[in-house]
Amino acid sequence: IDTSTQAFYAVLDVPTLPAAGLTPAALQEQRIDSVTTDPGTGQAVRTVTSNAVDWTSRFGWYLPLIHNGQAQGERVTRDFVIKNARVLFTTGFIRTDVDDPCLTQAGGWLMAVSLTRGGMPVKQVLDTNGDRRIDDDDLPAAGLELDIGLPGDLSVMDRDDPEAQSGCNDEIYLVQGSSDVAVVAGQPHCQFNRIMWRQLQ
Repeated sequence: IDTSTQAFYAVLDVPTLPAAGLTPAALQEQRIDSVTTDPGTGQAVRTVTSNAVDWTSRFGWYLPLIHNGQAQGERVTRDFVIKNARVLFTTGFIRTDVDDPCLTQAGGWLMAVSLTRGGMPVKQVLDTNGDRRIDDDDLPAAGLELDIGLPGDLSVMDRDDPEAQSGCNDEIYLVQGSSDVAVVAGQPHCQFNRIMWRQLQ
């Protein structure tokens, strides 16, 4: 099994590329920073770094799929989703740490990172404690481990909430796996900035 390290890349679409070519050196690196568990549910949670991207000298960012120097052959093989300034995607890998080499076991993660830098969302966006709500009781997370075998396609659905501002509805993430289906509650980070003003005399 190939367990070499791969990465998720986000590259700025510009007509002029760096003279040395588009290599990782031209991109801002993020890293999987920690893996912890929610104290109530035991849900495994990932955080990632949030290094600023200098867009005057960088052409995007990338996130290697490796933690603590241990590569599991984690891959992104399904389509990603861009929504409300986030990139949502699933990863998958075939486990090599199982006792019986004749049995194949798979794992994977649901990831949600900032579109502009590939780092941590600015607030909680994933339901880490399983109560179907996203609030301060949830851990800050850029990823949740999925116990559904090998994860497949990700579907993002908006919850119908007539009181929510447009584009700010809570979300449901559905991931069909090889052995089960994951249903995860999520929430976008809606930020409204002033786009016009009137000067008063």
